[in-house]
Amino acid sequence: MAKIALWQTVKYPVIFSVVPGSVPGPAIFILVIMQAERWTRYHSLLRDNRKIQQNNSQKNHINLITIGLRIATHLRNHTVILDNIKDLYMITSSAARKRKIPTSDISVKYMSFCFKRLKMVLRCYGQNEPVYICGGVDDTDGRTVCECKTDVCYFKLNIEHYQTFTAYSKDAPIGTRGRVFFINDTAGLEPILENRQTSPCNDVSTCTQANTVDGQSYRSFISVNKRIPGPTLIVPEGATVVVDVTNYMFTEETSVHWHGMHQRNTPWMDGVGYITQCPIQAGSSFRYIFEATPSGTFWYHSHSGPQRTDGLFGALIVKEKNLYRLSSWRYGVFEDIPEQHTLSLLDWQRESSLDLFVQIHSSLGYYEDTDVDEVPTRSNTRYTSTCSLDGAEVGPIPYWSGVINGLGRHAKVPFKNSRLSTFFVERWKSYRFRLIGAQANYAYKFYIGGHKLRVIATDGFFIEPISADFLIVNTGERYDFLLDTYQYPGTDFLIRAETLEVNCSSLKVDGKLETNDAIAALTYGNSVNMFVIEEAYRNGFSKPDCTSQNPCTVVNCPFENWAEPGYQCVNVDQFQLLIPTPEKDVPNFSSEWSAEDATFFFNFGFDSTEVTSTVNGRNFVVPSISLQTEQEDKDNMTVCSDVSAACMKEDCQCTQILDLGENFYNKTIR
Repeated sequence: MAKIALWQTVKYPVIFSVVPGSVPGPAIFILVIMQAERWTRYHSLLRDNRKIQQNNSQKNHINLITIGLRIATHLRNHTVILDNIKDLYMITSSAARKRKIPTSDISVKYMSFCFKRLKMVLRCYGQNEPVYICGGVDDTDGRTVCECKTDVCYFKLNIEHYQTFTAYSKDAPIGTRGRVFFINDTAGLEPILENRQTSPCNDVSTCTQANTVDGQSYRSFISVNKRIPGPTLIVPEGATVVVDVTNYMFTEETSVHWHGMHQRNTPWMDGVGYITQCPIQAGSSFRYIFEATPSGTFWYHSHSGPQRTDGLFGALIVKEKNLYRLSSWRYGVFEDIPEQHTLSLLDWQRESSLDLFVQIHSSLGYYEDTDVDEVPTRSNTRYTSTCSLDGAEVGPIPYWSGVINGLGRHAKVPFKNSRLSTFFVERWKSYRFRLIGAQANYAYKFYIGGHKLRVIATDGFFIEPISADFLIVNTGERYDFLLDTYQYPGTDFLIRAETLEVNCSSLKVDGKLETNDAIAALTYGNSVNMFVIEEAYRNGFSKPDCTSQNPCTVVNCPFENWAEPGYQCVNVDQFQLLIPTPEKDVPNFSSEWSAEDATFFFNFGFDSTEVTSTVNGRNFVVPSISLQTEQEDKDNMTVCSDVSAACMKEDCQCTQILDLGENFYNKTIR
């Protein structure tokens, strides 16, 4: 007997009505009965429902799903389980009789057909496959991984401000009753408070873990379910993903973007505040519902200000349905354990990103040779910028430290006191590793000492395997690679990501790269010998040896050829897809200019740190509404126009919208 999962409001009943259509079986849509004060908000959605009832073409079944999702998402929903399909049949039959719909049009036979069309709203699944739930207030352990294997995956993500080096009581209000720790040279983490018996978190089991991050910076950060980064969410391809995000931050609003998800038929789930949704205000929640497609390595992160850089991000893994086919094609047999072998790179700062932003874009600027709480004087030097290899200014702040999966080592921290992310492997196997570039400013050159990287996928698409010594990862990029483990048991190796940056003042002198990095450890044993990692770091004995006779391969070079001898580049345009892109997803580029196509030009300007960036000479102003869902109110915004008052001065500050109109559907936009 199958079970049915329905999303139902806490206070308001959801009635499933049946509308006879031209396709086999009925189409189910949601009609929400609400209190009078909430009717206005959803009136337009319900009105659209009635319009659809009058036109029962097959195309409109997608619209029914869309409208039902919009209503279900705006309301605070909980998941309830009906015992069997018979109960749902009784509900639909009762609703149909009230609407004078012949019960002959309703049959259990066609229920599964309707469920397939409405799989974004409700799912059928087996008796032994309940809805998977992970995270939230009840998840007191702050799990690093939430893996779902059912058709419906339900997650709770709590966003809150925490402090590094601090453990918090699980039973106390969020962000209170903390206990601060420091790193003792001999005993490891030790509490600062002397009276250990009466201090909060005396019993480690009743408290969260202290996040040391880079081992040096005592500062605030944004946690997702009590940790940085947030838990890795693992779901099967095609699953319905339901995520309740609650904003426990004191004053900041937020949103969560599901980076790489196509969001077809659910564009308002893309998670961009004031564009696809109203941002989640402090103390509020928002429910995201979307289909997990395509498969591959992705991530979720904030799209509100600099919150992502402060920790509001995590990995999102969509596991392939037919992974065994890939093993037999090009890659051989390999183990895919994303909960153990997913790496996220992050550049970390000594203070919060919001403080840095205000500092940099004011007249003060950034002074590297002063303490955080120290006012600079004329004797101090204002930092200008770090540069890329081609001389372009990358960022107005120097590199502080880097972390892998939320752990790393600042240059001032002794290796014996370091807490590094560790990845465990066994000899004579092949492991799939997933690498995510979550950093803000810097491209990383990634390698694992003593090993080659067989790159097999980028941004969710499988490619013909490429053997690489180094892999360059930019912000937002994801790469999957296979690691063949042929070293001896008990050995340890350095994992290192070096920044592609040059000191601007020395660029014209020698052009040498800065040696800033983020590190982790790979071990063939049960624990890591930190002395071995330190030796590898300082002496580079496990780093690839690149010579003109035996050059190293660098995948994803930012230029055609590497300036230094001993390196050969593999550029992105040399990648070959293992599985061709479906024709329906390929733009229809004609050999000659066609009136059916359209070309738009964007000029990106980065003048200085004292003004914001521009696109086509316009400073972007965040709209006051959600453009995706509140189009009828866009007249209240300051939209960019050459004749508007906002653009009659030197700095044109407005909301710039590229309106494609109604005639661009299925056309190619260049």
